[in-house]
Amino acid sequence: MTTASAPTGKIVALTTPSSTEAPAVAEFSSRGPSTTTGGDILKPDVAAPGVDVLAAVTPYNHHDRNYDLLSGTSMAAPHVAGIAAALRAAHPDWSPMAVKSALMTTGRDMAMGTTSPFAQGAGNVQPAMAVNPLLVADSGIVDWVGYLKGAGVLDPASSPTIPAITGTELNQASIASGSVVGSLEVKRTFTNVSGSAQTFAFSAAVPGFDVTASPATLTVAAGAKATVTLTFVRTDAALRQYATGSVTWSAASGQVRLPVALRPVVASAPAEIAATGDTGSTTVTVVPGFTGTMTATAHGLAGTTPVAESVTAGAFDAAAPADSGTGVDVVDVVVPAGTALARMSTDGASGDDLDLWVYSVNPDGSLGALVGYSASGSADETVTLRAPAAGTYRAFVHGYSVPSGGAYTWRAWVVGDAALSNFSVSPGSAAVTMKTPVDFAVAWNGLDSAQDYLGVVDFTDTATGQKTSTVVEVR
Repeated sequence: MTTASAPTGKIVALTTPSSTEAPAVAEFSSRGPSTTTGGDILKPDVAAPGVDVLAAVTPYNHHDRNYDLLSGTSMAAPHVAGIAAALRAAHPDWSPMAVKSALMTTGRDMAMGTTSPFAQGAGNVQPAMAVNPLLVADSGIVDWVGYLKGAGVLDPASSPTIPAITGTELNQASIASGSVVGSLEVKRTFTNVSGSAQTFAFSAAVPGFDVTASPATLTVAAGAKATVTLTFVRTDAALRQYATGSVTWSAASGQVRLPVALRPVVASAPAEIAATGDTGSTTVTVVPGFTGTMTATAHGLAGTTPVAESVTAGAFDAAAPADSGTGVDVVDVVVPAGTALARMSTDGASGDDLDLWVYSVNPDGSLGALVGYSASGSADETVTLRAPAAGTYRAFVHGYSVPSGGAYTWRAWVVGDAALSNFSVSPGSAAVTMKTPVDFAVAWNGLDSAQDYLGVVDFTDTATGQKTSTVVEVR
């Protein structure tokens, strides 16, 4: 262009253009279910545009540009925040949970890819429709304090006038449960925000479950509230897998849709029990999801001697883990064939932040796949492997942040398939009826006070072989 006397240019045809349907859930988006709530609260809630969004940026790390194309939740979240602000401007009396309900019940499925609520929540936001969602499922501080009490986050004695509730009891615009024993009954209370009386007809589509609503036809005056009882009865939904779908209330002026995610289990039992004493016993209450015979089988107890360790702060690359000599401790744990459960844990000082990463080790000694990790904001981390394959597992303890010094106690248990003489459960079998609780006595004896012990009890439906388990830790 600088040397030609008459520089020219031309526009040429592109190759065959391609197109992508939108909206679609990006590969990098986080997926549910929510493990911290036991699956009883559906996450995510909604989806919003977050791929190649033109946005204002800080020039110093964007090649001096004031605007750039960005992707991620950092782009989707401002969309939702802006829409929420618009809804509050249109409805100043709406609570935050009413706003969230409006966004969720008016969401639409993705145009391509999965429509699972674990990918899209209630669907892609539709701001224009969310302004008039017809009904909202509202909740406030009392509801959430009750949930925090039920989850064990708040002291049960706090706020004595507020009863503890479970995640399924929260009045949300979604329905989820990580442990459905035969059937599930939930209530939802809706407020008519449409400005006129509305009559809704109920419908549901949750494969593997029969779903009924009482009342089946909902008539709500303007500004009034109405409560609906929903009953989900398992038919052929696969055990220990989520069945997903939706429930919908349809009126002449529109519809209100709630996403559903239910995980049926053969029985409900405590996931873990912590106990103390060289000799003792406790009761495990199990609620069966079937009628028939249940067997109880004990594995362990396996003992381990706690080891005092410490780690400095340093870097760690989970994609290429290594013992850097700074900020990382490495421990190998050998797991024989027939292991029922293996567990590795750190118990550190308050204020420190440790992370625990566990990988398999290949027969040639090279590092294999990541099999588990625990990376909370504390120094207490635990990785549990159920029925792990025989072999060596390598644990990396990373000192993410250690303002309190980095001291921690290391424990590693390998629980065999057999019951040892120090551990028992009775009765060994019992006739059970669906949803009728049954008590089993778990006992231990003759433990070494210098060691900590771990075992597991399996509760099995003899007809199907399906089971649920309770881990017992004795210190």
